[in-house]
Amino acid sequence: MERLRILHLITAGDVIAGAEQLLVGIAQLADRARWDLAFCSLTPRGSLHREVDLHGWPTHALDLRGFGSVPGTAQRLRRLLADFQPDIVHTHLTHATIAAAAVAAIDARITLVQTRHYADYVARFRPRRLAADAWAARQCRAVIAVSGAAKAQLVGRERVKASRVTIVDNGVAWETLEKLDHDEGRERLTALGVSPGPTIGCAASFNECKGHPSLLLAMVRVLLRFPTAQLVLFGTGEDEAKVRAQATGLGLGSHVYFLGHRSDVHPLMAGLDVYVQPSIEEGFGLALIEAMATRRPVVATAVGGMLQTVDPGRTGLRVPPADPASLAGAIVALLDDPTHAAELGKNASEIVRQRYSLDRMLDQYDAVYRKTLATS
Repeated sequence: MERLRILHLITAGDVIAGAEQLLVGIAQLADRARWDLAFCSLTPRGSLHREVDLHGWPTHALDLRGFGSVPGTAQRLRRLLADFQPDIVHTHLTHATIAAAAVAAIDARITLVQTRHYADYVARFRPRRLAADAWAARQCRAVIAVSGAAKAQLVGRERVKASRVTIVDNGVAWETLEKLDHDEGRERLTALGVSPGPTIGCAASFNECKGHPSLLLAMVRVLLRFPTAQLVLFGTGEDEAKVRAQATGLGLGSHVYFLGHRSDVHPLMAGLDVYVQPSIEEGFGLALIEAMATRRPVVATAVGGMLQTVDPGRTGLRVPPADPASLAGAIVALLDDPTHAAELGKNASEIVRQRYSLDRMLDQYDAVYRKTLATS
């Protein structure tokens, strides 16, 4: 089998959200016999580069710092492509795909594959960007959609040919996650200052689609039933200050912990009693799958990819988005019935093993690459 040279190009390097975490997983488990990988961000070096560096793959940063640096960024990207000569440029997130598509428009030798990590995020929250997003997707030889919802957006609204879109579920390192211990995770949380009591958690970037305001409003209701309950929030993002202010305004200051980006998020996640993904829009929900792999009982909103990953009453609970009362009711139901919660967590981990392993995802990526090159 021919070894392929793959350049993964992503927008940001200083945050670790779902797409970035996926690249870290690829760097960790990729088969060096079939792929020669490099990783690059549009923005300056950051957390993503440091984590990928640990696995020995080359990393690059194009140092995009604003509109005025766009010409220089494009020149650096063209130089990187000339030096690395990838068989596939695999893009992740809007700006990276637009940048690569612009370069590919003047160089037909570049073969673009995009992973679309979101469903209708751009259409709902960044509508002015939708036309550029759609144009860039149509320049790709193949598009990997992380869920049926993501494919529906691409084909239905952005007019990408259905034959170019392949659904590939995101994957996680199940073998590592399922071994994490709840009690050890709880001890880690305690060491970070999280008070004793039922502990609810969420790992998500602080932005408008992730639903943190609904989760905080739900927490007010949860405290009526469980006065010692704690909420742990992992992640960073543009709306963090707003969420902190809301927590203070609701009187939740002593019950909410903002732990930021943490390299040990998975062991900490294993220490939760309930994991919640309250998103308004979610292309897939990688953190949710990670929590499921650690046998955590989960509550997710009925949006995007989570419609397929959570089987209500079997692998978790689902509630309508932006509905704090329903969200609180589901959290309370799990805390009230630990036996049922444990059963859901066990079932969830097994589903992740069967359907959402990282090895399975990597095999499907490889099939997309080779099919795309064979038909180009």
